[in-house]
Amino acid sequence: MSNKSDDFKFEIEHQSNILIKAENKEQRERAIIMLVILTATFIMATLALVFAIKAYNATKEANKIAKEESNTYYQTLVTAYSDSPVINIEKLTAGYQSEPKTITITNDGDYDIKFNLKLISITTNLLSTNSLVYSLKNEETDINKELPLQENTILNEVTIYPGETKTYTFNITYNGIIDSPEPIYNYKATMVVEQSNLKSTLLE
Repeated sequence: MSNKSDDFKFEIEHQSNILIKAENKEQRERAIIMLVILTATFIMATLALVFAIKAYNATKEANKIAKEESNTYYQTLVTAYSDSPVINIEKLTAGYQSEPKTITITNDGDYDIKFNLKLISITTNLLSTNSLVYSLKNEETDINKELPLQENTILNEVTIYPGETKTYTFNITYNGIIDSPEPIYNYKATMVVEQSNLKSTLLE
C-alpha cells in the first residue's frame, strides 16, 4: 500500500514539474514575442520621427528659399534712364560726342541684390569699334572701353543693398577718322539691367 502511495505521489510531482516547465517555456516565449514587438515598434517610431524631422526641415528650407526669392524678385529693382535705354548713332562723324545718359538703379526690396548692366541687340556696320569708346562712371566706377560689337556685360555682379540707389553716367566718344566723304557708319544697342541672381531682365 505504501509503495502505491509513493508511486502516486511521485507521478503527481512529476506531472506538476512538467506543467511548471511548460508554463515557464510558454511565458518565456510570450516574453520574447512581446520584446520583439516592442523593439519593432520602437524602431518604426524612431524611423517615423526621423523622416518627419527631415520632411519638416526640407519644407522649412523650401519655404525660406521661396520667401527670399519672392522678396528679391525683379520688381524690387527699379531702373530709370535720363532719356531711354536705347543707344542710337545713325551717322557717325569725326569727333562725335554723345549726350550724357544717366542710369539710376534703386533696390526697393529687403535683401541685397546683385545686378549686371548689359548692352544687347547690337547692330552696326563698323568693322571695328577701337575708336568708338564709352565711359561709365559713378563714385565707385570709372570704365573707359571700346563699345562691343556683340552682346556684352559692361558691369558685372554689382551688389546693391536695400534702400540703396546707384547712379551711373554713360557717354560715347569717337576719336578716329572717317574714311568716307559722307557719314555712313551707325551703331545701335539697348541697355538692360539684369538681376543676376534670378536672371530677370529689367527694361524700364
